[in-house]
Amino acid sequence: DWDLATGNIYISRKLRELFGYTEEETGNLPHSWWMNQIHPEDRLEIKRKIDELDDLKSEFIYFDTFRFLCKNGDY
Repeated sequence: DWDLATGNIYISRKLRELFGYTEEETGNLPHSWWMNQIHPEDRLEIKRKIDELDDLKSEFIYFDTFRFLCKNGDY
């Protein structure tokens, strides 16, 4: 979950387990951390879509599929 007001990212316990991170490592992460974990080939397209949605200036739920860098270095 991304809190647009604070810019912080919340990662659920299950997602942390999947990615290999602990709760301490993922507490109050800035949005920039999340974007840096997205595979470089996917990052520009994800950013474009988020910017498009942000221009709407309304609440929305955004779902997408992309490669994410796990703690062990795998995507």
